[in-house]
Amino acid sequence: MKIFKVLYYIFIAFIAVIAILLIVSVFPITGNYKLMIVQSGSMESVIKMGFALIIIVPAAIIIFDEAKKNL
Repeated sequence: MKIFKVLYYIFIAFIAVIAILLIVSVFPITGNYKLMIVQSGSMESVIKMGFALIIIVPAAIIIFDEAKKNL
């Protein structure tokens, strides 16, 4: 019975984290950062379509490779 209680609390904590992330995602990112998703294949040789990018102004781009889980 104790294992179910532990699993219950883990599940509640997981739901709470998801709720917090959803609430925070509504607010804009302040500072010199932009979060963008590549929506076309015009840069396919360098950046694949569907990748998430964090652009740091003035000149840094961080690419998140969803398929390979690399930075």
